[in-house]
Amino acid sequence: MDKLTNYIRYWQASGESIKTSIRTKTRLAQIVQEGRFRGGKAPFGYQLEKKGRINKKSHEVYEIAVNEQEAEVVRLIFQKYVREGYGAQRLAHYLSDEGIHTRQGEGFVNTSINTILKNIIYVGILRSGESQSEIFPELQIIDEDTFQQAQEIMKQRTQEHSSVPRNNKSRALVSGLIYCGHCGHKMVLSTSGKNYKRADGTVVENVRLRYQCHNQVRHPDLCDGQNTYRTERVNALVAESIRRLFVYIKTISEKEVIQAQIHRQELFCRSQLEQANRLLDSKSKELSDYQSEVLKVIRGESPLKMDIINGLVEQAEEALKQAKADVARWQEELSNVQTKGAEIHKFYGRVVNWSELFDKCSIAEKKMIVSQLIQKVSIHKDYSLDIDFNISVHQILDYNKPSKSA
Repeated sequence: MDKLTNYIRYWQASGESIKTSIRTKTRLAQIVQEGRFRGGKAPFGYQLEKKGRINKKSHEVYEIAVNEQEAEVVRLIFQKYVREGYGAQRLAHYLSDEGIHTRQGEGFVNTSINTILKNIIYVGILRSGESQSEIFPELQIIDEDTFQQAQEIMKQRTQEHSSVPRNNKSRALVSGLIYCGHCGHKMVLSTSGKNYKRADGTVVENVRLRYQCHNQVRHPDLCDGQNTYRTERVNALVAESIRRLFVYIKTISEKEVIQAQIHRQELFCRSQLEQANRLLDSKSKELSDYQSEVLKVIRGESPLKMDIINGLVEQAEEALKQAKADVARWQEELSNVQTKGAEIHKFYGRVVNWSELFDKCSIAEKKMIVSQLIQKVSIHKDYSLDIDFNISVHQILDYNKPSKSA
């Protein structure tokens, strides 16, 4: 009886604990939806201050507000990360060198910078668990597009093969993106030159950067291309191609681009969905025929053996399962067409913004822009370039092509 009584007590306590947890979670979700801070320590960039609001216990409570001094540091972190390609570790060193410290007077570390980069509150959205509020402009430090770009860059940098440069210190504009057009091997950077002293005693660094084909240097029989290519000349050719791209994109109507892409993708998805439905009907009929044949085998009316029929039924069931999955996938793709249109709209806006900034940017900023526009550059003898733009650029450039090419 004691054991049973204890079990009942624990069961009741567990139930009450779950109910309390649900109530707390629901209340915290309501608080953030109302634009009020759920409690705890204010994130870097914000501060807690009293604005006269009284709670049910007649106590004045704190509200969250932007701390402008810290907010400038947050904006600087996002700018360096998104526009200049700084990593978390490099950002920590940069802030330390600039004498910028945390609220406690300590230096920033890479983990705290990553926390800042991932925190959606800087967009003006309060969060409690899975619940999120709408955007509150008075709390917004970073715009949505900049925050989203930071998340995309962070995601790409965790991948083994990524176009986002991990090191933006060199003057090579397409480092990591350039390949030999003759053997297909990725080009590597090499340096040459030496320092010299002027008449006034100042030392000048005379370092020349070159793209070099590993095969041509180590295995000449595997490549008939050029040994090295000057980075300055390659930079100029790539930059000119980017400028021509910007000029062309500015002549295209954004509305026409998006409408054409939505129409193209709708036609393509509907075509694939029709094929998937036809295959589904075919596989359903095939399975039904095999199941009918099973009855004939049982009655002794079919020349086929039961093990053969069972194998055919299993294959038909697997094919039917795959056909249903394909139908569901294309139905989802069709429903997501409008979302893809929104993505094109967002990327189009970025490209237009980049076109205004490109010639005024530092080499680090240009490398970040190039990495988001270009997927691969193949270089041939006499500095002939083949530039393969990424899929988002092609979606804009190919908007007026026939829909069958989708």
